[in-house]
Amino acid sequence: KRFDSTSGLPKGIFQTLAQGRDGTLWVGTRNGGLYRSSGDRFVPAADDGPLTTQSVSAVMTDGEGSVWAGVVSGGLHRFSPRVLQYWSANAGLAPTPVTSGVEDASGMLWVGTAKLGIRRFENGRFTALEDPAGPEDHSIIYCATATSDGSIWAAGEQCLYRFLPGQPTQAYLEPPVHREAIRAMCADG
Repeated sequence: KRFDSTSGLPKGIFQTLAQGRDGTLWVGTRNGGLYRSSGDRFVPAADDGPLTTQSVSAVMTDGEGSVWAGVVSGGLHRFSPRVLQYWSANAGLAPTPVTSGVEDASGMLWVGTAKLGIRRFENGRFTALEDPAGPEDHSIIYCATATSDGSIWAAGEQCLYRFLPGQPTQAYLEPPVHREAIRAMCADG
């Protein structure tokens, strides 16, 4: 079935998609905000604010049923069953687009950004990795995924990293990855 403006979606470009635990589809649009499915239709996820007009660069869900949405202007929004929260510079996310996110096996959220590399959400803050061999803050991360061995993989502009608890960060920059952009990846099981 085709979903378009006759289904409630705005005209334009759809940038990101995620499915919630309850089966709801969440669609991030370019310059049109965030939408969620409601039966065979789509409705705006918020009544007002940046999630109604801005480009949504990342949408992800977590094990608790919350939906996280990053906007191009910077920051990250979280829809939980009871409240909408927002994190920005005061929580360790400078004004930079959040481009991706993934939850690891322990329930920790990892987000990729356009200027700060990868960040972990701990104790109400997004923090850089303390691994000296890890990615530099200016790494542009486009995508992140978790694998069954407990690893988190993050990739982007000329970078591919693997984070595994208790081990140093591994960087893969050999051809054909070097000087290339990796914009999507997934675990194959």
